[in-house]
Order: sequence, then C-alpha cells, then structure tokens
Amino acid sequence: MEVWWPMDGRSTANLRTKLRIGCLRFLCRQGEKISKAKSAVLNPQFLILQSVAILSVLIVHKQNLGIQLFTDWFPFASFHMPLFVFISGYFFKPEAAKKAGTWLWKKARSLLLPFYIWNLIYGILITVLLDQGIVSFGYRLSFYTYFIKPWLNNPGAGFNLAAWFVPALFLVMLVYIFLRKLKSFFTSFNEYLFLALLLAIGLLSVYSAAKGFRNSDGSRMLVRCGFLLPFYQIGYLYRSRWESKDRLGHFPYFLIIFTVQFVLFKCFGSVHYSAWNAKFPQGIPWLPFAASITGIFFWLRISRILTPALKSSRLIRYAGQNTWTVMMHHSISFFLMNCGLALLAVWGFLDGFDWTGFREEMWYTYIPGDEHFVFFYLLIGMVFPLTIKYLYEKMILYLNRKINWTKIKI
Repeated sequence: MEVWWPMDGRSTANLRTKLRIGCLRFLCRQGEKISKAKSAVLNPQFLILQSVAILSVLIVHKQNLGIQLFTDWFPFASFHMPLFVFISGYFFKPEAAKKAGTWLWKKARSLLLPFYIWNLIYGILITVLLDQGIVSFGYRLSFYTYFIKPWLNNPGAGFNLAAWFVPALFLVMLVYIFLRKLKSFFTSFNEYLFLALLLAIGLLSVYSAAKGFRNSDGSRMLVRCGFLLPFYQIGYLYRSRWESKDRLGHFPYFLIIFTVQFVLFKCFGSVHYSAWNAKFPQGIPWLPFAASITGIFFWLRISRILTPALKSSRLIRYAGQNTWTVMMHHSISFFLMNCGLALLAVWGFLDGFDWTGFREEMWYTYIPGDEHFVFFYLLIGMVFPLTIKYLYEKMILYLNRKINWTKIKI
C-alpha cells in the first residue's frame, strides 16, 4: 500500500494537521503489518510449539492446575522460559551479525516499544487501584518502576509482571549478537565452540546464583540472561545443523528422553527451578540445563507429531503468532475474572471467595472445592487477550478499507 504524503511546509503548519498525518501513518503501517502477518508462510510445527510455550506460562502461573500435560514427567517450570529463547534462536539468521545495529533496533522496536507502552498503561492502572485501596500488590508508577526496575528485577506494575521476560530476552539477544560479532573475527571458532562458550557462561551464572549472587536485583537479571543465553544458540543450531538429521523414530526418541528424565528425578528428586527469581534450589549448575533440554526436545517432537492434525488450525496459528500479547495481558485477564467472581460473591452466588487473597495476591485463584475449575482461568487468560487483539486488528483493517488513500489531501 502506498500513501502520498505532501512534503510542503504548509501541510504541517499546525498541530492538528501533524496529529492527523501521524494517525494516518500509524493506521497505514498497522494495516500493512496485520496484512503481512495474515499472509505470511509460517512453520506449522513451531506455531504449535509456541502455543504450547505460552500455555505453559499460564499453567505455571496457576500452580500447574487446570490442565495436566505430561507435567508429572516434564514440569513446565523446568523448561518453559528456555523454550521461548530456543524458539527465538531457531529463527535467528547469522547474517544479522553483519548489521547488528539495525537488527537490534528492529528487536527494540518490536519488543521494548510495546513493552514500555503497556508498562505505562498498567503502571497508571495499578497506581489508581493502590490509591483506592482495591489491591495491595504491585508498585505505584514512578521513574524508578517505569524505567529502571524492569532492567533490575521485574516490571513494577503488577499486571505486567510476567513481562519480565521481555527485557531479559532483549538482553540475551544483545549479548548474543555482540559475542557472535566477536566470533566472526576468529575463523577457527566454530558454532560448537561458540555453544561451549555460551554454556560456560550459563553454568557460571547458575553457580554464582547458588552462591548468593542472585540476592540483589541487578545481579538477578544478569543470572537470568546468563542462564538463558545458551538456549538461543541451541535453537539456532537445531535449525541450521540438527533439524535435517532429526529422523530418529518416535519410540527410541521418547525412550531416550524419558530415561534421561527418570535418571534426573531418581538422582535429584526435583528438576524445578525459577528463571524469573534466578533460583536453582538443587545448587547443581548443569541440572537446570539438562532438565530444560529434555523438556524442550520432548515438546519439540510432540509438536511435530501434532502438525498434520493442527497445521490448518487458525486458532493455533493466531495463538502462535501472538504469544507476546498473551504473555503481557494474561495477568489482567485473571484479575478481571477474579473481579467477576468477586461480584458473584457480593451477590451471594459464591461461597469461600478469599477477599484478602484477592486484594493482596496478583495470582489469587478461586477454587470452589474442585481444582478443575482452574481450567476456566487458563481459558480466559488465553482467549481474552487474543480476542481483544483480533478485534483491534479487524478495526484497523476496516478503517484501512474505508479510507481512500489515493485521494487523501492534507
């Protein structure tokens, strides 16, 4: 779509005209972006894997209740954050290192710009709710909570707490492209030596966390990024080197995965850790990497098996394309559901609603005697953000169709 924009000074002589031009440009670019996403040819296996990844986030935030998807063997908390980094690394193109600044700028625009827009919106919302005494979680909007806190620990607005991963992922990309740029100066330093270097950084990060380095906010972010960094390279290597050779039959493949996982459980009892909190309870540096690898490659093969049945699913495609949206907004979706339940409790239709938990805990979950009810939280957390995004896109496309761009005179 091409739009003619007058370049003479008279067309931008006043603020109203400038705002009009800005709105039209925004509308045009958004329409182009949406149309491009709708027509893009995408990898159906990784759309399924991305959908599983974002569903795992919701399940972890609801204490692994509502749906049990092999979580007795592969707890989502043992690999779901590395899975996102693995997927990002899978789509990395090495030529990006030749134009590292341009590549990083594009990543900043796609990740950090919307992050800060919603950080502002949720910061204002949580400040109002705190001032009115409706909730007691989160932090009031301030220069520190808006600009600094996301880079030290997590976003301070409460409702976007799950978005701690956005600046962490950007830092992983920043360090990765910087090290890859340095790697280009050493021709003998191949991709596997590069992976070994990143694994060494990851192991050192986990070891330092076990020794107490994670106890301050800034160091916690460094541990997170150091731990996640190798998975970016693993994702890249899978696409560039391993995927074409991944032809082992399902039975021996799963036998190996389950055997390794059984050994981990037998020897260490638990494979849980917290990338968000940089907390690795077992204190064994290599264990979270082993647990992450088994979980990632288990679901990688499951997604391949499901591809023939789900490759044409519009829901899977849309969910896989919009994991950022669900990541950012599922918390407010849970809260809105709790608000609805609170109204039912006020009207006398619900028993056992915990008002203290509602005010003090962002992840408060009402369970009316049956944990299966949590499924509806997961449903709302997934469907509500996607529905709002879908309606927004329909509105943008509708306005683009209504405007006769070739006849615009400003």
